[in-house]
Amino acid sequence: MEEHQRRLDYHITFGSEHGQRVFADLLRRAGLMQSTYAPGDTHETARREGARRFGLELVEIVTSDPDAVARMLRSGQVEELFPHE
Repeated sequence: MEEHQRRLDYHITFGSEHGQRVFADLLRRAGLMQSTYAPGDTHETARREGARRFGLELVEIVTSDPDAVARMLRSGQVEELFPHE
């Protein structure tokens, strides 16, 4: 799949109100907004970092606008990633 089509598909899938709720849930489950460090457990730290990296990859597919990502991280609202066009 070409990158332009992938981004379009993600916007169509996650751009609706329902899709944004699912996207927010995926990012929460990926641990995007929390520390990945697990004291005394390097394997758990690595697992958490892998999940977080996947969440970051989802965000990178949806937007390449660093300002939108910063707004989303500050507000906790994924709607920041889906501008109304």
